Amino acid sequence: MAKVKQLGHVRFRGLRGTKNVSGVSLWGRHALVVVDETIEGANLLQIFEPEGDDYRALPETITLDIATSSELDLEGIAVEDGTVFLLGSHAWRRRAVEDDKPYLRNRANLLGGPEAQPARDYLIRLALTPEGTLSSMTRMSLRPFFDSTEPFKSFASIASKENGIDAEGLTVRSGWVYVGFRGPVLRGNFTPILKLRFDEPPMRENVSFVNLGGRGVRDLATVEDGIIILAGPVGDGPGSYQFYLWDGQDGVPGEGAPPSETGGLQFIGDLPPPESRSDDDALAKPEGIALVEETRKHWLFMVACDGVKHDRIPLYRVDKP
Repeated sequence: MAKVKQLGHVRFRGLRGTKNVSGVSLWGRHALVVVDETIEGANLLQIFEPEGDDYRALPETITLDIATSSELDLEGIAVEDGTVFLLGSHAWRRRAVEDDKPYLRNRANLLGGPEAQPARDYLIRLALTPEGTLSSMTRMSLRPFFDSTEPFKSFASIASKENGIDAEGLTVRSGWVYVGFRGPVLRGNFTPILKLRFDEPPMRENVSFVNLGGRGVRDLATVEDGIIILAGPVGDGPGSYQFYLWDGQDGVPGEGAPPSETGGLQFIGDLPPPESRSDDDALAKPEGIALVEETRKHWLFMVACDGVKHDRIPLYRVDKP
């Protein structure tokens, strides 16, 4: 029996933007959604209320821009005790090679260097009123830590899809913010996960490593027994997506390694592609997960996918190991 099984889709009526839903989380009975692009020149957080088995957008949106209208490239969203956290990718970019662009321009993109994207260098914390309006918003940047601390320092000016820094996974557990990286993936297939307190400088000692078989972290979600990792390819090429259960312990082996009482990192299963209802669905790239339900035997997750018709988010049941 499959460990991971799709149970249809959840409709998000009134979702703005295109197909690039990159983060979804639950805020009480409401759902919060971000996309990794600007919408009409702004970076938005949308709030949805339940509508039967689906969700309907509230008319108000939260504009996240702070002294910039550039793309924040929001890749993660997490909620704990009513506080919302949003993660920019902190990624550098190489301009894309596109079939409909001039040959010389495409060669120049490949021969030139990647570009810094300062607007993406933020971790944001915000509070919402019960009515869904913005109460407060603060932000911090992980860029100074990356630029001064290995192993991130060596990858700080590399394009994200070329194994440069690409912060995509986000969850919060007992006040600790966990940031998972799509890249870099280091020798031995070790992928870093950073644990920090918001508003406090990150510490090198709080960098852990997990072996995801050469994959990077696409998202994180807190469950009773630890943290769920959605893992996938570092670059844009094809590759498999998998679920893991992680207890938060560093996964580097060797004499004197910290012991784990709960199994360390446990592989759960492969994530099957969303049920194909269009050509787009066949190219779906899982980007974000939100825990909907946890029972003694399984978890139920919404899995936001770049490429799925933009108002539908697949729903998956994941059996516990």
